[in-house]
Amino acid sequence: MDKNTIINQCIQVFDQHLTAHLKSSLLSVLKDLFSNAENATSNQDEQNYFSWYRQLKDKGKDLALAVKSEVKGMPGFISAQLDKLESPTALSLVAEEELSITLALTQMDSSLEVIAHAELYTLEKRMNVIYGSGQVDQSNMPFSPPSLVWVLSNAINRVEIDTDAKVLVLEALTKVLSREINTVYQQINQIFIDAGILPNIKPQYAQSDSKSGKAKEEAVPSEAEESTAPEPEGAQTKPEASSTQPKYDGKTQELVESIFQMLTPGGGASQPNPAAEVKNNEFDQALTQLSQQTSVKASSKNMSQLKEQLADQVKNNTGNFYPELSAKQSQTMDLMGMVYDEIETDEQIDSNIRSSFNTINIPLLRLAVNDDTFFTDENHPARRYMELLVESSQKWHGTEVIKKVHQFSDSAAKTFDGSGSAFDRAATDLDKYLKVKEKRAIMAERKWVSAAKGKEKMDITKAKVADYMSVWLKECQIPFVKDILKNVWEDALTLTLLREGEDSEAWQKKTKAAASLAKMGNREAAQSLKGTDKLQAMHLLDETMDELGFSLRDRQSTKDNIHTCIAWESRPENHNVPTPELKKVMSIEEAKKGRDDQKKDASEKKIEEIRELTEDEKKQMEKLITTPYGSLFDFSFSQRERVRKKLSWVSTLSKKILFVDLTGRHPDKMDLPRVAIDVHRGNIIKVEIEKKSYFQSALSKVMARLKKFAS
Repeated sequence: MDKNTIINQCIQVFDQHLTAHLKSSLLSVLKDLFSNAENATSNQDEQNYFSWYRQLKDKGKDLALAVKSEVKGMPGFISAQLDKLESPTALSLVAEEELSITLALTQMDSSLEVIAHAELYTLEKRMNVIYGSGQVDQSNMPFSPPSLVWVLSNAINRVEIDTDAKVLVLEALTKVLSREINTVYQQINQIFIDAGILPNIKPQYAQSDSKSGKAKEEAVPSEAEESTAPEPEGAQTKPEASSTQPKYDGKTQELVESIFQMLTPGGGASQPNPAAEVKNNEFDQALTQLSQQTSVKASSKNMSQLKEQLADQVKNNTGNFYPELSAKQSQTMDLMGMVYDEIETDEQIDSNIRSSFNTINIPLLRLAVNDDTFFTDENHPARRYMELLVESSQKWHGTEVIKKVHQFSDSAAKTFDGSGSAFDRAATDLDKYLKVKEKRAIMAERKWVSAAKGKEKMDITKAKVADYMSVWLKECQIPFVKDILKNVWEDALTLTLLREGEDSEAWQKKTKAAASLAKMGNREAAQSLKGTDKLQAMHLLDETMDELGFSLRDRQSTKDNIHTCIAWESRPENHNVPTPELKKVMSIEEAKKGRDDQKKDASEKKIEEIRELTEDEKKQMEKLITTPYGSLFDFSFSQRERVRKKLSWVSTLSKKILFVDLTGRHPDKMDLPRVAIDVHRGNIIKVEIEKKSYFQSALSKVMARLKKFAS
């Protein structure tokens, strides 16, 4: 079976399912909109719901046809990308999309990628076989979540429906596809299976030490190499396991041993009575029972009480009336208590994350005592999860994302079975969740950066037009003509410069007309104007006012007023003629009022924004300019209130700096000099993210505390 035949069969399956799911999503949204309209609490809401209902009712078929058209063209487009000499790029969204649509599509991409990971893995390998390329992956292969999003992005952009209605359809479709997407991929994979195209995973052998110290061989999958060799029909190949290989952590082990020595009175370990010593399984059982009976805190100040409760529980369980913890058990509990002290006092850790640490304190204690690899393996699942909690606290400090993290700790605590598997699952799930949030934040941030750059371009254009205007306004003497230049011609020139550029014919014509108008408002300069120049200027003024939306009445009144002003200004010097009354031009009056309000606001700037920077503040501004995008800053609004924001963009041209919150929302565009002043004053503080192992860092701090006490 050739490539085209296989792809056509895959298209039929994909198109059939997508059409059906899109139809059911549309029906679901229509039903909800009609219900919401009937139960609306205001006329405005009712009108919106019915408007969206009618649009989807009328345009739903057009949307389905657009999707079908994009699906048919998708494989050809991707094939053309792969045939290029350069490396293929990942599929992207339509650049002109609204932010809400982009976020809805990004959420769909992330959700489906997580749900259908296993099926996508095998489909990716099979795609590389038929395309004859090792460059196909989930970001650019047909039928993957990014391809689906690309199809919907292009299709939905072709249909005239309100953005809110489009978002409702996309959200409904995401829910449906989340349930059905694996069925779609299974049927597509079956087409490849029937054609005898299956990925061949070649095993290689990794060495790992057993408890006896002897090496044993384990077959692990290498990077998949595609092959058309037949395998048993229906065979499935599992993706790589999420767990990582053990990695010996000598520094942490050395720290732990040093701390244990310092915790041992007299430099030697006291030997408990062998008959009274608590065995590890008894310790584990008692600690588990305690966690079920009462909330247990693991900080140092609670550790003595916890040891007493633990001894009482062991006595009840075993009949051992004088149970004694072993040196390792006691020292490990003390050590973990001091680690929790560091977490409790670390201001960089969000209070919600501290709560997450408290939720897993008992499983961590049990692992630390029973699992020798906890302190020696840098990739131990529990330690990886602890590091991920700290990382999430730093990157998502103060956001709603942090509040969701607790559910992963709660799940790890409830499913803990004495091994690290519960933490392995929790770390994998939390990592996927944070990646989804980060992807959405990046998409949102890009929109704000793009908007800031567009605003800067507008500001630069206005400044350039203002330079021209200052010359013309200085030459013009008639107040009404000045108002026309400021409130009509300035906007017209700004739009022309943005759209056409400074070298365009339209720009040359309008600047010439503006110069003629300015001269028409000057007694001496008007004499040098030809009649054709005046006519052209007046004609272009009328056209421009029409383009800007001025009414016919205002346009006619403007022309009459200019003629009246020119006639009055042209009177003989010794001729006493009263000042003429001009016709009201409401649009000009409103524009003047708006500009006066802007001037009033501009006059209320703080002194820091207009005064000269000190040398130290100038140095701070230079540092801000070279600070990498993505750096985090804490903004202090009071002694207690701090908000963490991310640096997104800096312009040395307009002296502006853009911050967004950690989810990519709520942009804050500020003057660069003002930020430099606040950084110098300590109102804005750059956050340094901990790069090394937090667990190892906490142990180092514990060691330093013990040395200080010992001295």
